[in-house]
Amino acid sequence: MTFSEGNEFLTITYLLQTESDYKKFISTLYDYHFKYSKRNKRYQLPTSSYSGENIYLMGLKRIDGKQFYTLKYDSYVDKALSGPRPNSQNQIPLPPKSDSVKVK
Repeated sequence: MTFSEGNEFLTITYLLQTESDYKKFISTLYDYHFKYSKRNKRYQLPTSSYSGENIYLMGLKRIDGKQFYTLKYDSYVDKALSGPRPNSQNQIPLPPKSDSVKVK
């Protein structure tokens, strides 16, 4: 999903059938540099002040009569501060090109 200012947000819900798969998935998060936040109760991988990835442990859930261990992955990329916005112009003029510089 993309928002009007160029932000991107993605959510994926993982449904794992066994507890061992659930624990194996969680154990690999440190290999990918995720860190657990006790305050936010999630694994976090910040990529900047306004962007990052989060994994929430949702535990055992019943879906369509079956039980699954569930995890939710969120990714958020804020592009509003990454450069000029569409249809905006830079008001600072570029310096004139000089022919006096020669590369040997």
